[in-house]
Amino acid sequence: MNPRLALSSHATGGDPLCVMIEYSVASIVGHVWSALRRSLDSEIDDLSAISLKIAHGEQVSAEELWIAQDFAARAWVRAGFSSMVLMAITVVPIAALPSRNVRDIALVMPAILLVMAVVALAEAGILRVRSLYTKSYMLTVDPDSAREQLPAHSLGAPSKLDFWVVLTISLALCSVMLYAGLH
Repeated sequence: MNPRLALSSHATGGDPLCVMIEYSVASIVGHVWSALRRSLDSEIDDLSAISLKIAHGEQVSAEELWIAQDFAARAWVRAGFSSMVLMAITVVPIAALPSRNVRDIALVMPAILLVMAVVALAEAGILRVRSLYTKSYMLTVDPDSAREQLPAHSLGAPSKLDFWVVLTISLALCSVMLYAGLH
């Protein structure tokens, strides 16, 4: 097993793959957002760097984890709403297609964007919950606890179960919506 992945599992209390997905995507979205909004360059780069530290399994303080969770939640929201905007943009030209068969095939793209938006917004929700638990931990425990690592079984620590449950529920919800939309 890769030592970085083993450290990730130990440092954050969750599955390394899940932590990498959550915080790596946040870092990527942060870099894209930074490219679009040059005035926020250094701030977003710092937040992306903290997210990458967590994604690669480096140990971080409770305060850094809270900052990264908050940033990751906002990044996933941006990804979700971006998918919705792209979905809305693609639906209009597809509706204008002359053939029903071509329209049905072309509707795969908005459906994929819908699934991406639902998963991203659900992930943002679970990250926001984790962020609130981490903040609560820092406020209720000794104020110096923010500089220490969050306990492994704390409610704010990333969990393998959270990611997969959110992903499964999101995909099930999308399947029901897409099935209902096609019938």
